[in-house]
Amino acid sequence: MKLVCLEGIEKDRVWELADNRSTIIGRDSGCDIIISDPKSSRIHAEIVREDEAWIFYDKKSLNGS
Repeated sequence: MKLVCLEGIEKDRVWELADNRSTIIGRDSGCDIIISDPKSSRIHAEIVREDEAWIFYDKKSLNGS
């Protein structure tokens, strides 16, 4: 699965998501996908593969997802 950024600083950037684990998105250097946009939280969101579905969870980010 590929994740594509549509707006902001990372516009048009593409990330490949791993099938076998969750992917953490945010500004923190420990995240799997680091977004340098100041509107993103340190730990902003998580994408999880469950069977054939990909689930996006907002991690209580201040600006929402």
